[in-house]
Amino acid sequence: MNLGEAGLKNHIRTIGLFNSKARNIIKTCTTLLEQHRGEVPHTREALEALPGVGRKTANVMLNTAFGEPTIAVDTHIFRVANRTGLACGKTVASVETALLKAVPDEFKHDAHHWLILHGRYTCIARKPRCNLCIINDLCKYHALEHATTTKTAAASISKAKKSGKQQQKISLTIRKKME
Repeated sequence: MNLGEAGLKNHIRTIGLFNSKARNIIKTCTTLLEQHRGEVPHTREALEALPGVGRKTANVMLNTAFGEPTIAVDTHIFRVANRTGLACGKTVASVETALLKAVPDEFKHDAHHWLILHGRYTCIARKPRCNLCIINDLCKYHALEHATTTKTAAASISKAKKSGKQQQKISLTIRKKME
């Protein structure tokens, strides 16, 4: 609190959106001191009432700080869950609900971290590294991509065979005309 918003910005300026984060951190600290006796609340509702804290941050706090069996869904987890078929959904909330059903309680504390790391370094957005993935044999995306690649390759081979037959016909026609 002694740093103030400007002082805090100097310490976090390398982080994206540091201006709004600094403002929210100062507001959150004030709220924690005034409304929670300096303690971080242990409920989702109270956490989400803090400035700058949404469902994802609340879930991270509940899971990491308080050991609650919940999973925070960010962009990486959303992508990995949908691609692999582990927990499909069109919204973050639906993926979170599906993950909570799919992941056994004993793994929920670490699942968030494992899925984030998998999404950042293996199942990356633009060019997933399926060849390095240890679960590609279980992955819906890999199976679909492999099938698509196989179908594309089969179509190319088929086209080449047809093209080869066409080339043979053309060659025979030219030979006959030259005789």
